[in-house]
Amino acid sequence: MHKLYEKQKALVNSTPLIFKRSLSQKIDWNQRLISIRGARGTGKTTLLLQHIKTNYQNDDSLLYASLDNIWFSGHELSELIDDFVKTGGRTIVLDEVHKYKNWSEEIKNAYDNYPELKIIFTGSSLLRLTNAPADLTRRVASYRIQGLSFREFIEYETGKTFPVLTAAEIFRSHKSLSETVIERLRHPIGIFRQYLRTGYYPFYKDSGDLYHDRINDIISHIIEAELPALRRVNPAKCLTIKKLLYLVSESAPYNPNIDELERQIKADKNTVVHYINFLSEADLLKKFYLKDRYESTLKKPDMLQLENTNIAWAIPSLKPTQRQLCLTFLANQLSYENKISVTRDFEIIMEDRLLALPDSGKGGKPAIGNDNLTRYNVIEDLEYGHGNTIPLWLFGFLY
Repeated sequence: MHKLYEKQKALVNSTPLIFKRSLSQKIDWNQRLISIRGARGTGKTTLLLQHIKTNYQNDDSLLYASLDNIWFSGHELSELIDDFVKTGGRTIVLDEVHKYKNWSEEIKNAYDNYPELKIIFTGSSLLRLTNAPADLTRRVASYRIQGLSFREFIEYETGKTFPVLTAAEIFRSHKSLSETVIERLRHPIGIFRQYLRTGYYPFYKDSGDLYHDRINDIISHIIEAELPALRRVNPAKCLTIKKLLYLVSESAPYNPNIDELERQIKADKNTVVHYINFLSEADLLKKFYLKDRYESTLKKPDMLQLENTNIAWAIPSLKPTQRQLCLTFLANQLSYENKISVTRDFEIIMEDRLLALPDSGKGGKPAIGNDNLTRYNVIEDLEYGHGNTIPLWLFGFLY
């Protein structure tokens, strides 16, 4: 166990505290069992190490262990937990639990057998708590992390902090809110366009010109390693799934023609729909349905979109239009904590509001009601809003 403590100390000491994700303030760290799930590269490990450094520095009652550590090739997790508790351990932090075969059973047993033990664990966005061999849903406080919001990117880049906004606040007070931001940030459009290209994954700071190559590595790892391990996908089909992702990305926003996709990837309808679901669960695609349409993993979605704009820039030969990037951004930021649906024209519906992205300029259709929906025009190159016209970048302050 001392080897794990040594590794923990080195990792914690090298972890900076200058910037922290907003999720760290939302997590109820007092819960006995905490799950944090998210795609590779979104910052799960850093979030854990910052929490340890802030609250458990030099405290041996906490142990951090990544389950892809070679130590676990010769030791069982249950063995580690038993020894840890017997020597006074009270909090165990388990990173990358999806790398360990029997993670759900052993975590459930530890939770039941050691009532004084607190367990925090992270895993892939593909990690399932409900259909795992041991169902943890009644015990666990579950959280999801995605890439940086535009608000977080501003703080990471400039050190300037701004409060998280709700969607209701933006709709109600967008003019005064944008004025408050611009008083300190000056012109937000330039840094916003930078974010759309290279600001979603926190590792952009360390990657330089290799940033988009690293995103492609993540895509390959998710499809070639995580899907076979966590969804029992035949490794021979991984290239087909990758082709499906690229086909969708070429036309996103995309109302999938399942018959055409069947032909292009040489798979039947059910297989195509399953692959779309896998890519959505893996945080590579986002799927949306028409308003009031029942969502189901058995139904094809009404709109497919890349999960974030940086993926669009990373895919070789893809040249996303500004409208595609803007819709991807808006869907990504709004859907993080809000329920949204779409129209057949790929406009976004949230509760009783319809959000439209005009093709160009600062006008668009008049902001009038439509089928009991209040219309808002969302404009990419606008600094200040007016009436029901809102700057797109302001929706990047939702988390």
